[in-house]
Amino acid sequence: MEGFPIPVCPPKRVNHHTPFRGEADGGFCAAKEEDDFGFPGLVLTTVDGVIAGVALTAANVDERDALLERIRGALLSDKGFIRPLLTEEWSEMDIEPHPPLRKNRADSRPPSLVALLVLVRRRVETVIGQLAERFSAEWIGARQLWQWVTRLYRKIAAHTLCVLINPSLGRPLLDFEGLVTESKLHIA
Repeated sequence: MEGFPIPVCPPKRVNHHTPFRGEADGGFCAAKEEDDFGFPGLVLTTVDGVIAGVALTAANVDERDALLERIRGALLSDKGFIRPLLTEEWSEMDIEPHPPLRKNRADSRPPSLVALLVLVRRRVETVIGQLAERFSAEWIGARQLWQWVTRLYRKIAAHTLCVLINPSLGRPLLDFEGLVTESKLHIA
């Protein structure tokens, strides 16, 4: 599970920008180290990188509280999901968190498991990168929430379709490079 910011507008323009007022909110993106006004998207994927769930909340809502009803078993997440109270709640829900530990904490897990966790976490980051770059998921381009949510779910469906097409072509699931190629039309 990993989150990514979907900004509505720069924080300086919040007073002048009216779409999504009351739905979007201000927050801080630790990955980009900047304030934003918008929505955090939270993506839940399988080990292979297939999107299993998406949640959208206001930017001031804690992403750790979203998507929990869909998870069972091991959960790989980022360091932001380290919270003792959350770990207790998740154990009652049959969720076993595996976040990377902070540098000041000793890791008692076997090095081979830690390496596997890093590899799988990179797949989640690849999916988010594909959503952001290939499908422009961070671009809202709508004035009403229902229009934007519909557009976002179409992009997620397109990503899933690409993941389903790749094995039939003998390609890795997340290899979208060259899946669709442009052909130049030559008119004589």
